[in-house]
Amino acid sequence: MVTPNPPTPSPSNAQCSDLPRELFHGDPRATEVEALARVAPHLKSTKRDILDALQIRGELGLTPEEYQAVTGRVLNTVRRRFTDLWKEGKIRHSAKARKNELGNRSTVWEAGLDPKLEQSRAQAMAKVRAERDALREENLTLRAELERLRCGSSQLELGI
Repeated sequence: MVTPNPPTPSPSNAQCSDLPRELFHGDPRATEVEALARVAPHLKSTKRDILDALQIRGELGLTPEEYQAVTGRVLNTVRRRFTDLWKEGKIRHSAKARKNELGNRSTVWEAGLDPKLEQSRAQAMAKVRAERDALREENLTLRAELERLRCGSSQLELGI
């Protein structure tokens, strides 16, 4: 008599460490490295092509799905390149969204700098500068204290 396989526990009723190891791929980092190695030679040209397409479309913009439908490129790769271009400050979210094949709303992107991203960058840089200045001030204080201690020990050695 064959006994059925026990039910696979779901994440809601078990910790990941309790799940059988065969449910997971061997080394997720290795797969990420392999995927990047496959797309790396095409990153610049893909981003350049997306940026060119967005510049041609102007205010109409494009969703990643629309770009993928025209070019036939892999959607996950296309979405990532849109995000890369946004982080580089080369494209922005428009105020528009269009429905994709599944009926979900998808962000329409346009060529140009995203003012919200630029504001966030400016705020982050101001915070970094303030932290740097505070560290410099602390460094100067510590150096002065160290010099004071050195002078005090020199005076002790001289019997002053």
